[in-house]
Order: sequence, then structure tokens, then C-alpha cells
Amino acid sequence: MIVPGITVLIKPASSMCNMKCRYCFYHALSDIRELSSYGVMSEETATNIITKAFEFCSNFVVFSFQGGEPSLAGFDFFRFFVEEVKKLNTEKLQVSFSFQTNGFAM
Repeated sequence: MIVPGITVLIKPASSMCNMKCRYCFYHALSDIRELSSYGVMSEETATNIITKAFEFCSNFVVFSFQGGEPSLAGFDFFRFFVEEVKKLNTEKLQVSFSFQTNGFAM
């Protein structure tokens, strides 16, 4: 099924965070897992997400980064992601990005 637009919520650093907020449910969950963090999303996974997003829409894609602290994925991750979007956007769909951060270490 093709839809006009899609918003993809991406957690590139998942449970990684540079704060320990008392209200954060995710921090409490990651602390009790056998492996608390799987690290930063791989380039292969990022490419798969981008490819699938473009396959399922005909007009626009929003890539929205949040969860944990996405800035902990690092500039290289986001440079790669944006370049992959440019390369894989063969239909020239409208693309926008959003980024939720705590701004603690920016």
C-alpha cells in the first residue's frame, strides 16, 4: 500500500542518554535488561529504514529522531543518514527532518 506521506520515528541511540531523569520510563527499563544499550544504529539499518520509507509513500517523508539522546549517535551518523536520503530519494520526494534533544551537551 502506498500512502501520500509518512513520518518515521527513529531512535538512533535508543537507550543511550546523557541524563538520568527521574521520570524517564525508558531509563528504568534499560537498567534491568541483560544488555542495557545496543549502541548506535548501524548504517545498514539506517539504509533499510530510508529505503522502506521511500517505498511506501508517494509525496513526502519525515525522518524524526528522538529517544534516548539522538545526538549521542554523533555527527558522522547524521551526515551518513542525510547523504543516504539524498542518494536513495530517486523519486525526488519532499523530505524533512526533525530532531528532539535534551540539549544538555550540545
